[in-house]
Amino acid sequence: MRRFLDWFFAPEWAGGWTFTRYMWCFAAFLGHGKRIFGIPGPYANEEILLTSGYFKLVNVVIFSPTTAMMIWAGGVLGILMVARGGKTFHLGLMLWFVCAWALLAQEALNIKAWDRLTTWIALVLMFSPAYEERLWTKKRSPAARYSLLILFCAIYGSTGWMKFLNEPAWLDGSVLQYHLVHQWHAGNRLAAWVSGHRWLTAPMCWWTLLFECGFPFLVWWKRANPPLLLLGALFHVGLLLMMQVGPFGFVSLAAYPVLMHPEAAKRLFDRGIRRFGTPMP
Repeated sequence: MRRFLDWFFAPEWAGGWTFTRYMWCFAAFLGHGKRIFGIPGPYANEEILLTSGYFKLVNVVIFSPTTAMMIWAGGVLGILMVARGGKTFHLGLMLWFVCAWALLAQEALNIKAWDRLTTWIALVLMFSPAYEERLWTKKRSPAARYSLLILFCAIYGSTGWMKFLNEPAWLDGSVLQYHLVHQWHAGNRLAAWVSGHRWLTAPMCWWTLLFECGFPFLVWWKRANPPLLLLGALFHVGLLLMMQVGPFGFVSLAAYPVLMHPEAAKRLFDRGIRRFGTPMP
């Protein structure tokens, strides 16, 4: 057992955490930054009180526009502290969490998937080596990476198998014909054009099912890992191009540098070094 644990938790190349740190900050700012336009809307307005489940903050306190603005600024500051790394990293994560969810608690009924995913990744970042500088020169324990892998296996696997088992419209492509022109999530003219062609939506649905259903099994396999993540990256880029789902794609892609097998990520990084030079810490 000890030999297995020594092998399973053997230090591995940790450079991917630096890229995930910066990409998470970018995605977090896209989600949190635009909340400034909700002040004094749902975040500071006595006439708009939303509660759901355990989110009852508005029953206790209603932020004034000034207070909501200060909380918003605190979240932005937290993101900048995370981006800086080092000693400010963990404090920045906690500051972002408190400020972002203070505003989200005012929005209760409208907490979105990207808000949850941004938070779940942040929780993994808390005990990851992402705060360190020059991680591309270091090896660290894979424990945090395993946590991120398990998180995405649960997300992709559950959504994929639910579609396959309970939504037959994913098998014939008709579901995307509807989603691409949905009144709340429709994208643009490209989405409308694609929705009218079953010969396009059907392969896109199969692609989605193959990726999501296969992810929990294939992502652990060294050879399958890079092409699987490429398939996932194209999936999220397609969402960004054709559907209005906020920064969900950017949040998901922020984890990909760490989800990639360290050996494959190191080879890709070395190619980038030879071509573009050493990145920032």
